Amino acid sequence: MKSTFKTLIFILLIIKLFDFVCEFMVNFFRIWKQKQEMKRVLDRYSDPRKPKVVSYKDYNNRNSHKVDWTPKIDRPSYLRPDYSGFRNKYKFDNRTEAENILISLRENIDVYGTTSLADFYSLMDIENQYSDNRYGWTDLKNTTVKWVEDGYMINLPKPVPIN
Repeated sequence: MKSTFKTLIFILLIIKLFDFVCEFMVNFFRIWKQKQEMKRVLDRYSDPRKPKVVSYKDYNNRNSHKVDWTPKIDRPSYLRPDYSGFRNKYKFDNRTEAENILISLRENIDVYGTTSLADFYSLMDIENQYSDNRYGWTDLKNTTVKWVEDGYMINLPKPVPIN
């Protein structure tokens, strides 16, 4: 009976020792992983390949800190301010939509005598500029809607200055 008791205690000690070693290894690798992660983070901010020198090469360069204050215009690049290069590149998904816009432009001509580029852009929900009110059309009788590869397009003539 004493030998079985000793064997049982020995087995319990072995199990406890095994648990201790396993717990120790788990904690050791967890701490080692945290240190490696910390080292990786620190290496990102202190790269040994980079020199520890502050560069003053652009200190006296007056153009290096200039800000471009020119306004950014959200317009197609092919539209110039004088509209001599106006090209209608707006395509519609269906013919009815294009014809409705053309009908609205013709109604403006019937009522006011002219229709402007601003009217055209607003009918298509495109942001326009104040200068778009200065150019437009006085006659759209020969303007048609034609089918193109991706949809339908209105054949608009070149805009002219209107007053």
